[in-house]
Formats: sequence, C-alpha cells, structure tokens
Amino acid sequence: MRPIGSTQIKNLLLNKDGVCVSMYVSPTLSHDQKSLQLSMKSQLSRIRSLLHQHYPSEAGTILGSLARLIEHLQEFHLSTGLAIFKSQSFEGVFSVPNLSINRAVVADSFHIRPILTSIQHHDRYAIVVLNTDSTIYFEGSELGVQPIASPPTSGPLVILGEEPLRAGFFAKSAKTHQIIGSIDLKQDWQENLDILFQKTRRIARQWMRNQTSRDIDEYHIMHKKGLASDNLYQTAIAAMSRRVKSLLLEKNVYLVGRINSHTGQPILAEANINEDNSTLDDILDDLAELVIRTGGQVRVVDSLEMPSASPLAATFFPRTPINSVKVRVG
Repeated sequence: MRPIGSTQIKNLLLNKDGVCVSMYVSPTLSHDQKSLQLSMKSQLSRIRSLLHQHYPSEAGTILGSLARLIEHLQEFHLSTGLAIFKSQSFEGVFSVPNLSINRAVVADSFHIRPILTSIQHHDRYAIVVLNTDSTIYFEGSELGVQPIASPPTSGPLVILGEEPLRAGFFAKSAKTHQIIGSIDLKQDWQENLDILFQKTRRIARQWMRNQTSRDIDEYHIMHKKGLASDNLYQTAIAAMSRRVKSLLLEKNVYLVGRINSHTGQPILAEANINEDNSTLDDILDDLAELVIRTGGQVRVVDSLEMPSASPLAATFFPRTPINSVKVRVG
C-alpha cells in the first residue's frame, strides 16, 4: 500500500475516464475492526446506489472490481487511513496519515480534497547530508525517513553538514531548491534515522505551518490590489485562464455541483451532502483540480483560518485586476 503524495495526486488528475469513484476510510472513526468493516460495506452500498442512479451503463464493471478490492482490504487491520480510487482504467489504494473522515464520492473526476488536507501536513521533504567526501540523500515524511538514491529536484529541502559545506551548497542551490532549514551535522545522525527524523521533521512542520500564514497574509495584500477574490465564479473563470496563483479552501465544506470543463462556469446542484457523507460532484473539489492542473497551489485550512466568510479565497498572478473580469453571478 503506497503513501499518498503530490505525485500521486497529479496522476489521479490524469487518470479520469468516465465515472470515477473515490472512497475514504478512517480507522480512527471506528471502535473496532468489525465496525470498520461495516463502515466500508455501508460506503460501498451508497456507491452502488449512486452508480446505478447516475451512471447505470458503467455500474457493473466498476462495482465488481471495487467490491473485490474492499473485501480484500477488510482482511487487514488498518492503522492508517485509506484512499481508494476506481475508474474504468485506473485502480489505486493509498495510505493517508491522520485521515479523519469517511467519505464516498461518485463523479466525473476523483475527489482529492481529503488527501490535500493530509499531504500539506504530512508531505515529503528531502534531506541532504553533506560530508567532505560524499553526499547522502534521504526522504522524510510524517512516517519517518529513508535513503534515496538520487538528489532531489524539487520540494522543501533540509541540509545537514559542517558550516562551510552548508554555505557552499546554499550558494549553489538557493535559486534552484526550496531550502527550508540548515543544521550542523553530528556524525552519528546519518547512522541513526530516528535522530535524523526528529531533527529535520521539526523544521518541516514549522515550515508547513508558516506556509498557511504566508498564504493568508498574501491574500489580504493582493485583495487590496484587486488581485484576489473569494467569489466562486470569478475564481473558476480565472483558473481556466491559468491566472490562479494560490487557492485556500475551507475544510469540510462542500458545494454539490461541478465546473464546466470548457467554460469554467460553476454549475450548482440542488442536492446536498447525504447523511452518510456520500455525494456526487463537489464544485470546490473541481476548483482545486483545475487550479492544480493549471499550475497553482491549493491549501485546505480550518474555518477560523479562512481570510473571509467564503469557503474559498484565491490570489491571482498580476495581470488584469480580477474585479475587471465580468462574470455571471447566480
């Protein structure tokens, strides 16, 4: 079972053909293994109902393989959350640390917001250990650190080494790498992965917390310049034009509907989230997918952190101010 990360999200956005089923299972919401199994069966039952109602021609093939997959997963004692994805041409099961929701979605694309919430707090970061005669690379996450064979090409980076080596690396790499921390190397750290994890993870966690604060501050600054909006219609159309730089979404808020893939126009539906937390398309999820596909960044935050009363807040690249873009509202 693979951990979920940014690369897997991009693959999910590419693997949508016809109906896409997304199922999230949190072991922390079940009292024991039996209740967990009942929860999975209940979600499968709701998925079956949604498929037969809205995608009858594809229901049979999707349900058969999905039911077998879930039956296989029920044999395991889960210690971490699961994200299960199924379409006609794609099937994937990923571990999701600290997942706190059971959710089933049947739509024309995979539902990604729960994993965005997880990876922004638990995503991977790279570690570069600089020795006089060698350089060693590691990858860190909330689950620990492990050696990797090749140097990292992107993402946050923590460097360890004696001060002259770190200074030299920083001078050469500051413009090409996102260096978030620098630590004086103790020789035994690279041989003790637990110590390496503790020292670097502290830096990574603080950097991730700071990211949210920076995004919120930037929204307020850009809003005064006419380069930010909390309007769904303005943001969706701007995203179609590759204008959205960053998007904040409120956690656990869903708007049933979809975004027209050709025009960017949001289409709200009258239906609401069902009592069993299953649904069809979620407009905010569609918006997140669109922003990611067009090169923007998406962050999911708690309601108290949102910079406005809207469940979304977007900043834009500095072209024409967004308040000059005419859109239909309502």
